[in-house]
Amino acid sequence: MTRLHLASGQDYREGWVNVDWTAKHKVDRTADVLRPEFWNSFFDSEVDEAMANHFIEHIPHTLSFTSQDGLIWFMEQLYRVMKDGALFHCAFPYFASQWAYDDPTHNRFVTAKTLIYFSKPECKVNQ
Repeated sequence: MTRLHLASGQDYREGWVNVDWTAKHKVDRTADVLRPEFWNSFFDSEVDEAMANHFIEHIPHTLSFTSQDGLIWFMEQLYRVMKDGALFHCAFPYFASQWAYDDPTHNRFVTAKTLIYFSKPECKVNQ
């Protein structure tokens, strides 16, 4: 069973492949999850479960290698590598809370409805 913990930071989890861009904390793999090289290391439908806590609000709108919004590109990569029926767990600051606004590294505000967008049948990511 492959379980990806993306942008794991200090939250190391046993039984997961903990990935972060820096080895400052305990990780299983050091990689930038916003680069194609990371995602190209996975086969289609390889991942059983994924987690990215307090990460998606940091994804920039612009990535140097694609014309897509960064979050849409990220979700497309995630959809490709995840098995049908796999779960994606994520946490993010409530958009109306001070935490959403106080951190200058936040690039977007996220709501539960933001994620519902990616499950709509007409969404390109979900095809």
